Amino acid sequence: MAGNDSPQATTEDLRWVQGSCIRCNAVDTWCKLYTLLWFYEHREQRATGPELCQYLFQADEGLMRAMLTDLKQAGFLVETDQRFGLSDASDVIACLEYLHQNFADPQARQRLIERIRALGSDNAERGHGY
Repeated sequence: MAGNDSPQATTEDLRWVQGSCIRCNAVDTWCKLYTLLWFYEHREQRATGPELCQYLFQADEGLMRAMLTDLKQAGFLVETDQRFGLSDASDVIACLEYLHQNFADPQARQRLIERIRALGSDNAERGHGY
C-alpha cells in the first residue's frame, strides 16, 4: 500500500496476502496468525511446542503441535531437533513483514481476521478453529 490508500490497492494487497501468505489455507485461525507474528518478532528464536505454549499463553500443547506442523508444511516454519523457527525464505519474510505492518492498522487487521475466519470456517472439521 506504499503511498496508495485507494480501495483498489487494498483489494490487491489482500489478494496478495491470501494468495501468498495464507497459502495452502495454512493460516486459517487467529492463533496461527498470532504464532507467526510472534516468530516474525522473534526471528532468531527457536522453540519447542511446550515453550511456545508458555510464551503465547496457550494451554493446549496438542493444538500447538498441530499448528506448528501445519505452518511447517506450508513453509513458514522450519524444525530442527523438535525446535521450530521462522523460515528464512524471502517470500515468507516479505509476507510476514506485510502482515506485521498491517496488523498495527485496526481496519487492515479486521480485514485479515475476516479472511482468516472465512478460511477457518471452510476447514473447521480439522479441529483447529477458534
